[in-house]
Amino acid sequence: MKSVSGNLYIMNIVDDYSSHLWTFCLKLKSDEDALSTLQIWACRAEAESGEHIGIIHIDNGKLKSDAMNTWCDANGYTLQSTVPYTSAHNGCIEHMHLTIMNRMRAMHASTPTVPPN
Repeated sequence: MKSVSGNLYIMNIVDDYSSHLWTFCLKLKSDEDALSTLQIWACRAEAESGEHIGIIHIDNGKLKSDAMNTWCDANGYTLQSTVPYTSAHNGCIEHMHLTIMNRMRAMHASTPTVPPN
């Protein structure tokens, strides 16, 4: 379902230490769109916390690319990815996806429709 602002996808980032969640809306499910969003987030997160991101854990999706490997190497991040077709290995974020989608469905279902004139 497309959002009002034209976004079709979401990208969730969870801090394993604090369990803090960030959700970003993406227009396209492309590695360029997702990687640029991740790069902006990483810069802000490190600036705000004063800490260095050590490990970035991703699934075997669009973010797994040469551009992602190059960026992680240049910034000193260790890149880890899940085994293909095993979303259970990334259980925390999969649970978050389910929670967010259920909340979205509930909000969509409770939105009153305006009858046409």
